[in-house]
Amino acid sequence: MERKAYVDFAKCLAIFFVLSNHIGLIIPGISSFGGMFYVPIFFLLSGYTYHSKKESYVNYARKKAKRLLVPYFAANLIYFVLFLAKDFLTRSIGSASFFPLLGILYSRYSLYPPYPEFQDKNLLFLTIQNSPTWFLTALFLTYLLFEAAVRIAKRYRTKKAEVVLFAVSAGLCLLLGTALHYGCPVLLPWSLECIPLFVLYMLAGYLLQRQEICRKIWESRGILPYLYVLSLGAVVWLGYRFGGSANISVGNFGSSVILGLLNGITSSMLVLTVSYRLNDALPKAMCIAGKYTLHLLCYHLLLFLPLEICCNLLFPGMLQEQTVTGMLLKLLMVVVTMALLVLADHKLLPCLKNKYKNRQLRVNQH
Repeated sequence: MERKAYVDFAKCLAIFFVLSNHIGLIIPGISSFGGMFYVPIFFLLSGYTYHSKKESYVNYARKKAKRLLVPYFAANLIYFVLFLAKDFLTRSIGSASFFPLLGILYSRYSLYPPYPEFQDKNLLFLTIQNSPTWFLTALFLTYLLFEAAVRIAKRYRTKKAEVVLFAVSAGLCLLLGTALHYGCPVLLPWSLECIPLFVLYMLAGYLLQRQEICRKIWESRGILPYLYVLSLGAVVWLGYRFGGSANISVGNFGSSVILGLLNGITSSMLVLTVSYRLNDALPKAMCIAGKYTLHLLCYHLLLFLPLEICCNLLFPGMLQEQTVTGMLLKLLMVVVTMALLVLADHKLLPCLKNKYKNRQLRVNQH
């Protein structure tokens, strides 16, 4: 399937906000908006770029496992070995050094949401700079549930029956997700209590693409496209005003699940719609970066560590200050981290793969 520049740009924008949030870069008036869409949009875009193939469900699951679970366990193995080596070198190795293995299997930041009322009894799992990797296991299960819903709907050949089944599936996901959100006191492994709600983000993206909403809006004449964008912006503002920002990695959808879903979907639609309109004028570098969001998500905290040490040595204390200089340093760290990881993915890894293939060919020829 051909990649779309505006989709990659939207992914790049979202991962920029992810990295900015993790480094503590707060941009007044912008960071709050980013908090509403930067994770939901990845689920929505997964539905937007979804296309079905004639293959067994098991084969589909195997491919998604290769795409998401292999990078998940590979990244976490790297983090675990590095932190175990650190404990060994500092002579602090003990049973606690192996506890992160449980966190890797559980794939959630903590047992309870990280709120003050749970502080005394909470267990922290993803504590070795690997907390962002929760997304990979969550996306894997979301794909599986979404694929099951699509396969059931497509068994009925009439469009009306398919629409009804999609509506029923969405209703069931909303009911189940809401019940688990309010009824489950802990964060379940692999984001199980949130998966039905994540499926709704995917379904929204799937329907946007299937109905070609972006194309139809911008092909309309007059001021209709701009009214549509302004309407989305108004809904996003009202959603934030009454629902607040969210952190769905720990099951926080704001003041309510309904408003949280609405915020995530409408803010993602706004970004996608504007990106579609600017498709031919989008910065190529950002579109390229959007192709490698998986590795950016997995490894950015690993690069933050040495960059933070360098910044503290060159500019003592400035990273901790909420000043213009501190914000610029954090912004620089985000940009440098993204550039290094994208260059490694875009240039270095293909070069190494080609060298390995050429070497194997020479060995086979001899």
